[in-house]
Amino acid sequence: MDAAGALDLQLGEQGFRGTVRIESGAEVQLDRSYGEDGTGVPLTTDTAFQIASISKSFTAACVLLLVERERFALDDRLASFVDAAPATWGEITVRHLLTHTSGLVHWDEVPGHDHYRHVSRAELIARFAAAPLLFDPGESWSYSSPGFVLLAHIVETVAGVPYPAFLRDSVLEPLGLRRTAAEEPAPGGPSAHGSRGGEPAPSFDLAVNIGTGDVWSTTGDLIRWPEALATFDALSPAARQAAQSAQASTTRELAGISEIGYGYGWFTATFEGTRLVFHSGDNAGFVSLLVWVPERDLRLAMLAADEIELAAFALPALAAFLGA
Repeated sequence: MDAAGALDLQLGEQGFRGTVRIESGAEVQLDRSYGEDGTGVPLTTDTAFQIASISKSFTAACVLLLVERERFALDDRLASFVDAAPATWGEITVRHLLTHTSGLVHWDEVPGHDHYRHVSRAELIARFAAAPLLFDPGESWSYSSPGFVLLAHIVETVAGVPYPAFLRDSVLEPLGLRRTAAEEPAPGGPSAHGSRGGEPAPSFDLAVNIGTGDVWSTTGDLIRWPEALATFDALSPAARQAAQSAQASTTRELAGISEIGYGYGWFTATFEGTRLVFHSGDNAGFVSLLVWVPERDLRLAMLAADEIELAAFALPALAAFLGA
């Protein structure tokens, strides 16, 4: 049995609730849906899911577009885009936010944060500001979703339009990603309801998750995204290359994966001696994984309407493909 067949069998046997697509060159190795969403609706390969933190790669692309248009620079200070920014944010730059080197905390350390309750942008930013920095900007690395909320805020402030509209008009439509959208399920097909332990799971407030976990997509759209960005002519070759190359070392540890770095909205790493560009994500009721192996022209997208660990399925399949 080949790698795609083995993964297909494993997912079916394990009761997977989601969709998977694997492409090698121009060949589709696997394109399947499995099970039902949290409300019992059968999933299809055209179902849109919350892609959770893979959304960060889209935010980074929007930021880089505005930098290329000379609307601001990567080394501009965060405080210039935020009213009443605390003194501790004085040295934080856009580049720090993009690479998780700002010192800003992650969600669990934001005072009073509730993923399910809508609050105004001003109140949300005030809560971020109330949390002490973990380290001086640029001195270490710590994953921070609030940092990407602030990046979406910068995009809105500079572009003068809502972030979802800027993403749609400047990135998604030019690249033909028609089943991908921020905040609301992408139009034109079904969308999944998340689950937890087989029961329906309430969704995060995706407006609060703007820029960091707000995008919906299908495996068919999402699998095209890494390579589409790498050839996106609205960005310079240097910007495209920088986005998907390590700009900072990380503290992440993943079994079998080494040299994990972070670019602009993307993780980079080495697996089986080969370079990976990837991101994963988890929202309430959803998990996601997107992997691109540029040197082997191999792509994998997994989207689940369930709270499970995807690496246990994906890594053996990737190892089998890379060893073929």
